[in-house]
Parts: sequence; structure tokens; C-alpha cells
Amino acid sequence: MAGTALTALVGAFAGTFFATGFFATGLALTGVFTGAFFATGFLATGLALTGAFLATGFLAAGLALTGAFLATGFLATGLALTGAFLATGFLAMAFTAGFFVLVVGIC
Repeated sequence: MAGTALTALVGAFAGTFFATGFFATGLALTGVFTGAFFATGFLATGLALTGAFLATGFLAAGLALTGAFLATGFLATGLALTGAFLATGFLAMAFTAGFFVLVVGIC
């Protein structure tokens, strides 16, 4: 069910979000992250999005994007992180061993 709900929201992650990238848009988590998304998608996979994350933003909360996250959470639920997004947004900001140092430093 969580996968289905999250997959149903993939359509909302379109246009400028994918075209300009996660960070390029200033990490604008607006209408697309609705109550249903948090109740049945993201949080249902075990990714703890705490009050600090929601209040201060993705990086400010120090969210650890670990192997388990990629293997069992975000990607496993069917949220397609494809082409433009990976090339111009998230991974373009150096999603490597130095990712946290680089991005936290920028923030």
C-alpha cells in the first residue's frame, strides 16, 4: 500500500522539480508532500522524517541518506529518481562520500 500511494504521487514530481533539480529549486517541499504522502508513503518505509526535518529542511536536520535508505525506502517504493533529477539535482551536488561535508558546508 505504501508503495502504491507513493507511486501515485510520482506524477506530482514533475516539471520544474525534475527539470531544475532538488537543490536548484531551493528544496521547495510544498503541496506535493501532502498528508497522504507522509502517512502512507515516505514514513511507512521507515525513513524517519522528524519535526526538525519538516520545520527546518532536509539538510538542516542532518538526514542520513544511507545504503538502507536507498535499498529499502525511497527507491524501493517505486518513486522513480530518473534522468534529469539525478543529473541536475540530487546527485549533481556530489552524492558521494563527500556529500555531507559538501552540502552541509554549502547550507
